[in-house]
Amino acid sequence: MPTFIEITNQMRKLRAPEKYPGYRVVDFKTQASPGIKTVLYRGSVRGEESEYATYMQFRNVEFSEEEKTGFIPYEATDRTGGSKMSFYKIPELNRNPVALKCSCPDFRFFAEYPLYKAKSLIGQFRRYVRVSPPSGRPPKNPENILMYCKHIWSFANALKESELVK
Repeated sequence: MPTFIEITNQMRKLRAPEKYPGYRVVDFKTQASPGIKTVLYRGSVRGEESEYATYMQFRNVEFSEEEKTGFIPYEATDRTGGSKMSFYKIPELNRNPVALKCSCPDFRFFAEYPLYKAKSLIGQFRRYVRVSPPSGRPPKNPENILMYCKHIWSFANALKESELVK
C-alpha cells in the first residue's frame, strides 16, 4: 500500500497537484482506531460548485496510553462504555500507508480503480459502464496511474497546516 507522497509522485505523470486551487475545508472529524492501528480523517471540501466528502485513512499508526511528544490526544471509549484519554502519533505523508476516497466525479473516473488495485481505496470500488453507444471519448487514466483529486489535495494541505499530519 503506497504512502500519500508515493501517490503524488506517480500522479505527476498526469498532472501536477501543485496547480490545484485551494478549496475550503468546511467540516472535519477524526476517528482513531487503535485495534487496527488506523486514523481516519473525514472532511467536507467546498469546490467551485459543490461540497464533496473527502476521506484520508492512515495505517500503521502508533498509539499510546501515555502522553508523548508528537502524539495527538483523543477520547477513547472502551467496551464497557467508559472513556479515557489516549494518544496517537501524528501520521506522516511520506511514511504511513494511506487510503483515500472522495465523492467527486473526477475521483471516481480517474482515481478509484488504480487506488482499488493498490489496496488504497476506502470503501467499495464503484464499477461504471461506458456510455452506450460509445461516445468516442478516450478512457480516463488508461495507464491506471495512482492519483487523487483536487479536493483530497486541499484536504491534505489543511491537515498539514493544522499539524494533524506531517
